Amino acid sequence: MRGKADLSLDHRHDRNWTRPAIPGQQLQLSGEARLVLANKRITGLQISNLALDGTSQNLTGTVSIVDGRKPWLEADLTSEKLDLDSLASHQAGKGEVESTEDSLNSLRDMGESHVTLKARSLLAAGIQLGDVDLEVATAPNSVRIQRINFSLQDGSVVGHGGLSWLKDKASLTLDATVKDISLDKFLDDAPEAVSLPLSGTVSLQSSGSSMASLLADLTGDVELTADPAGGGTTPGSPARIAMTARQTANGMHAEIRQFQWEGTDLAGSIEYQRTTPPLLEVEISGGSLSLLPFEAIEEDKAKAKEGKKEDDSIVSRTAAASASLIGD
Repeated sequence: MRGKADLSLDHRHDRNWTRPAIPGQQLQLSGEARLVLANKRITGLQISNLALDGTSQNLTGTVSIVDGRKPWLEADLTSEKLDLDSLASHQAGKGEVESTEDSLNSLRDMGESHVTLKARSLLAAGIQLGDVDLEVATAPNSVRIQRINFSLQDGSVVGHGGLSWLKDKASLTLDATVKDISLDKFLDDAPEAVSLPLSGTVSLQSSGSSMASLLADLTGDVELTADPAGGGTTPGSPARIAMTARQTANGMHAEIRQFQWEGTDLAGSIEYQRTTPPLLEVEISGGSLSLLPFEAIEEDKAKAKEGKKEDDSIVSRTAAASASLIGD
């Protein structure tokens, strides 16, 4: 048995069906489906040419659900543009939101499944990712992220990881190799003329009984370096950062083993608190600090300003001389 379907979905998380639909809350869903039969009984559903289209995203691919098969769920999905933030807003309204503990248990109880996703553009937590390549496999008491690759600005990230459970406690690990991630794009006070394409490794670990506790316990170990020959640093002055960071109740704490950049070589700690305004505490335990990169950019700004004044002066003198000639 086969069939085709074209559906229009209008989602209202606030359950207000009297107001006009907001762009992004309407989705078009289509696909071709056939029943999977075994021993003269229906055991599953195969959906091909699946297409989900909305104003901010689209998703195509195939989905197969078969009872008794391992994995019971297989999905191969592609997207030109996917907005996870928008999809999250489609969740149930207040009073119907699934608890973070239940959502973690849902992953634990999925059984054996296999899902792949390739997205040219993906928005998650306000961060724009490109060329996303994701492969996830689940099994009883485990979720394996076999591949999570994406581009970020001018750099790229290649990673893998997973979740595993021991009794009611979940453990999260995620290891990634990053390439050409520019530090200056994340530091607002860094000199604009300085570009630091860093490459190296990032390892994240956490444990908890809910999504919230996993995020609260998140700890990361970072080892990033930049090749002086690759540009962005002065010859013989490599950039390197090695630190261990962990979440706190109201921010983040980082123990910096080494921060080496443009003549600076420091060790210490950083405490960031999400207050109003945000509070950043820095403790330096040793090393040397160079202000030359910041002084250089200030000198460049001063020269540019002085050059503008000189140009204005030349224009003024030229205009005055022209007026004098005309007057004569």
